Amino acid sequence: MINIKKTTKERICNGCGVCSVVCPKLAIEVSLNDKKGSYGPEIINDKCDSCGICLKVCPAMGLNSQNNNLLGNYIASFVGFANNEEIRYNASSGGAITALLVFALEKGLINGAVVTRFAKDNILTAESFIARTKEEIIAASQSKYCPVAMDTILKEIISSAKSERLAFVGLPCQISAIREASKINIELRKKIVFYVGLFCGFRPNFNGLKFFLEKNNINKEEIKEINYRGSGWPGFVKILKKNGEVVNFSFPSYWSVAGSSFFYPKSCMACTDCTSERADLSFGDAWLKEFKDDKIGHSIIICRTEKGNTLLGDAKEAGILKFEKIPYKKVIQSQIINIYLKKKGLRALFPKKKLQGLEPDLLDSVLSLFFLFNSIIGEKKISRKFLSFIPLRIISLYTGFLGKFWRYKAERGFKEYIN
Repeated sequence: MINIKKTTKERICNGCGVCSVVCPKLAIEVSLNDKKGSYGPEIINDKCDSCGICLKVCPAMGLNSQNNNLLGNYIASFVGFANNEEIRYNASSGGAITALLVFALEKGLINGAVVTRFAKDNILTAESFIARTKEEIIAASQSKYCPVAMDTILKEIISSAKSERLAFVGLPCQISAIREASKINIELRKKIVFYVGLFCGFRPNFNGLKFFLEKNNINKEEIKEINYRGSGWPGFVKILKKNGEVVNFSFPSYWSVAGSSFFYPKSCMACTDCTSERADLSFGDAWLKEFKDDKIGHSIIICRTEKGNTLLGDAKEAGILKFEKIPYKKVIQSQIINIYLKKKGLRALFPKKKLQGLEPDLLDSVLSLFFLFNSIIGEKKISRKFLSFIPLRIISLYTGFLGKFWRYKAERGFKEYIN
C-alpha cells in the first residue's frame, strides 16, 4: 500500500497528524506511542485505497525545504522585543509573538490564534487550541518542548464558522504540512490567514522530560504545573508541585539533558528547515554575543511575505513592538549550529536527500553518526535504563562536548556566510 506507513517504517514521521486530516477515506488515526514518546499514525487497512494524498502533505517526504538559501526566502530580518515588559519577561525570548498576536486580535485582523497550552488531562503533554482573547494568548506564551499532534485542532478549524480568520503559530514541520494541506482543503486555505513560525533545531520527545524528572527524583504524579521558559532570558524550567513546592532549573541545564540528541526523533534529523521558511513571519532566540548579558530577552524576526511585513510595521508604529534591522549574517550567527546541522552536517545520514552545494564532509559524516547513535539509545527502554545510571553532569559534559565540535564545524563551514 502507498500511504504514510512509509515514514513510520523509515522512522522519519514527526507525529504532526496532518495526514489524518486530508485522508479522504478517514483511514488514518493518530495516537500517542508511550514507548517512543511521540505521536504517530495508524492505518486502517480496509479503508485505505493507496491514493497517496497523505504523503503529499508529509513534511518528512518533502524535507520541509529544498532551499539552498540558509534562511529561505525573506524580505528583511530584525531583532527586537515586546514593549510590554510583563509579556517580554514571561515569554521565551522577547515576547514578540505574544505581543503581535494580541495586537492582531485587538485590531480585528484575526479573531483567534492557534497556539499551544499544556493539556488539561495530562500536564506533561501539550495541545493546540484557538485562543480568542488577549488573556488566552498571553497564557499560552512560552515554548512547549514536546510533541504536539495537529489533527484535532485542524479538524476543528475545518468545521468552524466560515468567518474565521486565524493566525497559526507552529514549528517548521507543522507549517510545511499545513501549507500543503491547505492546497487540498479549501477551509484551511481560507481560514488560516497568518503563519507565524518558530525557529526549531530539534523537538525532543516525551522521554526527554520523563528522563530528566526521574534523574532529579521528581514524581510526575506530584506535578501540578510545568513551564519550560519564562522568568527572564534564557529562562527557567519551573515545576510547581501539588503540595505547593516550586523547583527551578535553569533552561540551559535542562536542555543539555532533556533536549539532547538522546531524545531527538530521526524525523528532526531529516528536516532541513530551522527557521520556519514557509511562514509569513519567523521568530527565535537571539543567541548573539551582544545579548549574552541580556536578562529579559530579544527576538530574532524574519519577515518573509508582504502581509507579514505590513503586520510587523503596523505593530511597530502602534508601539507594540520595538525592533531594528539586522543583516542576514547575524541571523545565521544566532542559530549557527542548528542551521549547519539542518542544511549540511546531518545530510550525511540521508544520502539521497542532500541539498545542492551543501555537501557534508567526512567529519560531518562521523559526527552525524553520534547523533543517530544517541537517538537510538534514547528511543529504546533498555538503553535508557542504562543511561539512567550515568550522572547528569557526565551526560551534560558529553552533549556539551559534541556541541563544541559542531560549533567548530559550523563556524568554519559557514565562514563565508557570517564574516
